[in-house]
Amino acid sequence: MRIKGTLCGGVEQFDCCLRRSVYKNKFEMTYVGPSQVIVKNLSTGARVVLKSQYGYEIDEVKILGKDRYLVAHTSDTLLLGDIGSSRLSEVAWQGSGGNEKFFFDNESVCMIFNAGELTLVEYGSNDILGSVRTEFMSPHLVSVRINERQQKGMEENKRLAYLIDIKTIATVDLVGGYNAGTISHDSKIDWLELNETGHKLLFRDKKMRYGRKSYAVRGMAFSPDSTKIAIGQTDNIVYVYRIGEEWGDKKVICNKFIQTSAVTCLSWPAENIIVFGLAEGKVRLANTKNNKSSTIYGTDSYVVSLTSNVSGKGILSGHADGSIVRFFFDDEGSGESQGKLVTHPCPPYALAWASNSIVAAGCDKKIVAYGKEGNVIQTFDYSRDSSEKEFTTAAASPGGQSVVIGSYDRLRVLNWSPRRGAWEEGKPKEIAHLYTITALAWKRDGSRICASSAFVELSLPASLLFSSLGQDLALTALYFFMATS
Repeated sequence: MRIKGTLCGGVEQFDCCLRRSVYKNKFEMTYVGPSQVIVKNLSTGARVVLKSQYGYEIDEVKILGKDRYLVAHTSDTLLLGDIGSSRLSEVAWQGSGGNEKFFFDNESVCMIFNAGELTLVEYGSNDILGSVRTEFMSPHLVSVRINERQQKGMEENKRLAYLIDIKTIATVDLVGGYNAGTISHDSKIDWLELNETGHKLLFRDKKMRYGRKSYAVRGMAFSPDSTKIAIGQTDNIVYVYRIGEEWGDKKVICNKFIQTSAVTCLSWPAENIIVFGLAEGKVRLANTKNNKSSTIYGTDSYVVSLTSNVSGKGILSGHADGSIVRFFFDDEGSGESQGKLVTHPCPPYALAWASNSIVAAGCDKKIVAYGKEGNVIQTFDYSRDSSEKEFTTAAASPGGQSVVIGSYDRLRVLNWSPRRGAWEEGKPKEIAHLYTITALAWKRDGSRICASSAFVELSLPASLLFSSLGQDLALTALYFFMATS
């Protein structure tokens, strides 16, 4: 708005804006520039200025959540605002076609669900508060507490509780960025809530009924002869399929192992021997010959990852408290220690045992290579890459010279350089619409990789030619979503 006086004594008023619109007959939106919008409440006259700090052009502004919250997209960011408190946020955000679902049940934080991922944005902050993988989008199955009942001089207290699977709750300390604990239950959970301090959890279960159940694939592994594949699922079952050599060959279930809690990860180190981790902290062994399973060792922390060495005679398990545990069926005279090897800075969801080192990664967007006794060799830091998501799974090549790490719509490749004695980054592989990769399995002859996402209702084959990976030959990778009945 500009006011101007003339030589003849007149007063002229000019309204300068790109465009103006009225939203639901309640709000007036004035676009004063490509990156700035003034939102005015027509009934109260209150105004909020929504502006991109980076100068990006703002697309359509929406007012959601009982006409209290602002949502707008730019090419690279997402703008959110609470009209009542005038707290505004702008966070890095990659375009997702407008498929996000926003929930405004919490006055302190906005919950955004998109393609199997929950993202939290605190109003007034320009950084993402936290991001986790979950398939359960109901606000009744997510609880967030932000500095409630906080006293002067007390540290920040920000907590999240959500469902990992239909029977398992995870709690996260959002300030420290680590998993605070997991709770496994024997029945379907249909409601949960943290208390105001975030230190107590109340939840309600519902007995399972007949009908189709929801689950996610958390682990996959080829048999040593590559004629079978084992699938670990969150509905407490490990399936073993005979898959044949061609895609069109009939798939037959030849083993089924029912467990007491959700299967979280899986490895097939030797013939007839499958090793898998459970949400209750146990690492177990399944024998495909006699169709029986037994416990190798137990811990107090949720098993987030599992891998074996090149010979298949040793295994590593990663846990929610960051610990990495090593176990040998036969140490082959190496003299390497067993038990807890190292504590990773975050839960090592992506864990691979290559021939020269151990590779671990997780929600801090860093890939760390450890030596045989847990010393750090190399670190690849992607925490400043706004397009990168948390690392969720990893697999070493049969020869142990390459490692593939999965995240959201992306596979990163590390190749071992014998000349330099170090890992080298390969070009990342982008796979649109694969979403969060939850499991990887590398065929024993190095000719195929299988990747699974959290969406188990589809069966989608596709081929992609990988370039040479370290000392392995060029391979064709097959991506598919596994569905079982």
